Amino acid sequence: MPFCCKFIDRLDFQSIFRDSNVESLLPPTLKDFLPLKVYYKYNNPIGRKLFNYGSFLKDLNTSQIQEILKGDCSCSTSPYLYAPHGHIITGDLNIIPDKRLRDLMAFGAKYREPSYMAPGNIKLRLSEYVDSFITKISKKYKESTNSFKEWSTKVKSIISNRTDFFKENCPHVFHVKESIFKNDEVQTIIKSLHNAYIFVPADKAANNFVVVCKKYYVTVLMNELGIDYSTLEYLGNITYKPILVDGNIIIQEHINVLKDKFNIVCPEEDRCIPKLFWSAKLHKTPYKSRFIAGARNCTTKRLAIKINMGLKVIKECFTRYSNTIYQHSGINANWSIASSTEFLDKLK
Repeated sequence: MPFCCKFIDRLDFQSIFRDSNVESLLPPTLKDFLPLKVYYKYNNPIGRKLFNYGSFLKDLNTSQIQEILKGDCSCSTSPYLYAPHGHIITGDLNIIPDKRLRDLMAFGAKYREPSYMAPGNIKLRLSEYVDSFITKISKKYKESTNSFKEWSTKVKSIISNRTDFFKENCPHVFHVKESIFKNDEVQTIIKSLHNAYIFVPADKAANNFVVVCKKYYVTVLMNELGIDYSTLEYLGNITYKPILVDGNIIIQEHINVLKDKFNIVCPEEDRCIPKLFWSAKLHKTPYKSRFIAGARNCTTKRLAIKINMGLKVIKECFTRYSNTIYQHSGINANWSIASSTEFLDKLK
């Protein structure tokens, strides 16, 4: 379900769908899949609106690089200058001039702004999603949508009654609070900051913002790739070498290989090549750079998902094998963990 506003928490959908009176109204086909589980789709965290390294690199070209290198930066007179590199590299949010934005960023890059909706809009949005769910589930299990009619009516009735109760007794939970990103003054400040700095996540602490001088960010990338500062000639190095092939040709080659060898169709949104970016390693002295070639969407995404699934199967087999060894010898040969919960269990 879409987590469209903070009020969703108060509705407690899990209790609605687990209610025996509600479950009894579902078609017999679904009885084996009860209780229904609720999964939420959340809004984007604030990091998606403030990190600008992706958009910066996406549009970067030779003329812009020349302009950045020839231009001056104000790092030398800034109190946030990092002396070993001679430029601004800081995680100190006091560099943000607007208190509203600074206080929001203090929650971390993964923080999501609370959103609010009017009671009528909430009921309408959730009613539409219940209908959408019925359409999908009836198609999947070859059931008529009419067989969900009583269940749908009951669920919508409970949602409506609970919403009306809060509207009558706790109207403050619906108070609309506008996102600060919709404030013109804040938008102007963000644009000004993005013109001067690159916002990146801190290495090994991705919930933290690091502000880096744009000129320094570009020079570090050029040095890593082996690009001459004065001529902008792509010389390369032992790690990277220039490839004089159009990007679209490389993408088409990937598409063909994925189709022919792995029977994977590359969707339109994945038909791109990842960009190389770097994040700051503030835990090193002096600060260092972590280079990453990655993107939310790229040609190899679907293949990577399948590889990941295969590795999980291998890990499960090894875990079972290690458990057998432990039962016979008392020796634990498996210390691999996948979550903080497993980590805490291992400590015990």
